[in-house]
Amino acid sequence: MQTKKEINMPSKRVIFFGTPEIGASVLHALLESGVEIVGVVTRQDKPMGRKHEISISAVKRLATESNIEIFQPASPKEIIKNIEELKPDLIVTCAYGCILPSSLLSIPTFGCINVHTSLLPRWRGGAPIHRAIMAGDEKTGVTIMYMEKGLDTGNIILQQEVVIEENETYDTLYKKLSEASYKLVKENISSLFSKDVKSQKQDSALVTQAKVITPEEESIDWKEGTARGVHNKIRGLNSIPLAHTTLNGKVVKLFESVLTGIGSKEKPGTIISVSKKGIEVSTTDLNLLLTKIQIAGKKPVSVEQMVNGNHAFKVGDMFL
Repeated sequence: MQTKKEINMPSKRVIFFGTPEIGASVLHALLESGVEIVGVVTRQDKPMGRKHEISISAVKRLATESNIEIFQPASPKEIIKNIEELKPDLIVTCAYGCILPSSLLSIPTFGCINVHTSLLPRWRGGAPIHRAIMAGDEKTGVTIMYMEKGLDTGNIILQQEVVIEENETYDTLYKKLSEASYKLVKENISSLFSKDVKSQKQDSALVTQAKVITPEEESIDWKEGTARGVHNKIRGLNSIPLAHTTLNGKVVKLFESVLTGIGSKEKPGTIISVSKKGIEVSTTDLNLLLTKIQIAGKKPVSVEQMVNGNHAFKVGDMFL
């Protein structure tokens, strides 16, 4: 028999906004936390790859499996009336991919919170994971924050640090941050249904911007790059969208590299040696070992696999 307390305890109504795998991790945490998810908003399905097959977001897949009502507007403004009718106590977002209008932020009883993959105010914006690795940061993390009109400018509620290892890549760090996001949300969501939640303003002096990676940034500039700088770019863009260079007019995508500590004596971009250990290339300071690559039109391979067959990499040639 239910107690009187149980009968009078209404479930907390949540609407979730998110799109990729990390958003699905947060949605999974909400599903396991006992709140009532009355709607999920995700970006519209879009064609992907050479065959232009329709790609369904990870959040949509999980919401479909969980029988939750799904909205996929071209703009959040299109569903403000729907959100009002659902009467959410709280809106939770994670990697939705679109800024929510102020008219929507004012709807939930206890406000809107965002799960952001950086230690704000460092790395505000759409590419915080890429930027943290590319900058050589030794740590990053997850921030739960209140949303306001500005991009990632709201008050900080909770943070969890995550260490960035020496050879961490975007893919491996993304997985670690997904796990940290899941845990942080699951363990703390119940405490956020209050108008007395403690939060802290961001220090404007510590703000850095995590702008989305441009196509120009994907290219390695050997004339300006130090070994560590090139190494950080390679791992920060692995495997989305991938760093690349060119050799004899062909694009070479770069997946993995190793710092050698050996001083460079040739022009930056010059191939110093080719062996099973990797392709040794000079930079502006030290030589860098490329250990996993992809030549245009072929599959990604380790250099150890590549040197067992015919290849186009010769000592003295230059990457441009």
